[in-house]
Amino acid sequence: IAMLIFLLAGTSLAVSIMAFLRRHGCDDAFARVSCILASVWMANIIAFLFLHGDSEYAMKTFSLQAGLMIACKRCLDYRVGALEGLESSFEKESAGEAFPAEDRRVSPAF
Repeated sequence: IAMLIFLLAGTSLAVSIMAFLRRHGCDDAFARVSCILASVWMANIIAFLFLHGDSEYAMKTFSLQAGLMIACKRCLDYRVGALEGLESSFEKESAGEAFPAEDRRVSPAF
């Protein structure tokens, strides 16, 4: 039962990645890789449930894919948040609001 819960959670993550990319589009290589990763998860789940069914095999097969999907979803969400922040700052600049000098933060070069 625990394995089916894990597979269900991974499948819901894959569906959310696909829905996200359907809304925002696949404009770059990272978004396309995320879409392919989610699609491969869905195909592997279907094949696993109907053909194999061994939980040890599933942990070996799906653990890396699950980790990659979590990372992809997090990066896609971060990307949208960063773009919304940029759009709001461009709106402030176009409205004529000046940024005080102390608000400008420069990250140090490493």
